[in-house]
Amino acid sequence: MKLFRVIKHALWKAGFMRRTGAPFWVVRAHFLSDYFHKHFGGCREAGRRHRRARDDFRRSSRHLDFDDDWFSGSVPTLLRAVDKAGLGQREGLNCLEIGCWQGLSTNFFLTTLSGSRWTCVDTWAGSDEHKSGRCATQQVLAQVEDTFDANLSGFRGRYAKHKGTSLSFYSLSAERGPYDLIFIDGSHHSDDVIVDAVKCFEMLRDGGLLIFDDYFWTYYEREMDNPAAAINAFLRLKRQCLEIVCFDYQLIVRKLSSSSRRDSG
Repeated sequence: MKLFRVIKHALWKAGFMRRTGAPFWVVRAHFLSDYFHKHFGGCREAGRRHRRARDDFRRSSRHLDFDDDWFSGSVPTLLRAVDKAGLGQREGLNCLEIGCWQGLSTNFFLTTLSGSRWTCVDTWAGSDEHKSGRCATQQVLAQVEDTFDANLSGFRGRYAKHKGTSLSFYSLSAERGPYDLIFIDGSHHSDDVIVDAVKCFEMLRDGGLLIFDDYFWTYYEREMDNPAAAINAFLRLKRQCLEIVCFDYQLIVRKLSSSSRRDSG
């Protein structure tokens, strides 16, 4: 039965990727990354270290105030990407987060990436899935910014808040960046995701990481309205300028330098 569920899920993912416009090289990257991680990654010392980091963060985050942990399961994938890009040992990283919610992911990055500084962009009013009541209650929405502030109270001086939409941030960001790491987890509608993808890639330093959360997220009934459609379009557009570093539930790319960019064919 387990094998049947695995095959069924893999077929669903392949179909979903095809219907949302994923190029073949993206589909291949997911299944190679997913297979390698599940069957070999956990046996290596790095894999064990990443899992320990996930477990340590889950224990340490018990004192934080959050309603749902949508984040910690992705910690091993994120740490693999950070290691592959050589960012883990670098001090003073300049980072950007689009969509911060209650600050669980921000807390993790500030704790894990020594000396990093973060710009946090959010309306703290919730997105479609929160306002519909599906993913948050009205009480949570009313307190979400206060919760974010409380969860990051130990990191004052290492992060700055921009309260507003990502579009409002981009209009004011001419003097900001370049960023070493950008985490995109804001509005999940494909119209907004494609804008975030293009604008954030512009602000990303060569060799930096761009992290798309929720590639396989399916809140909207029309599949092309979900993040994958926008991410796939972006990947087609920037094929010669990036490489896929990790691809599980998150899709993470590294921006290539101009000297190492490939032909798109």
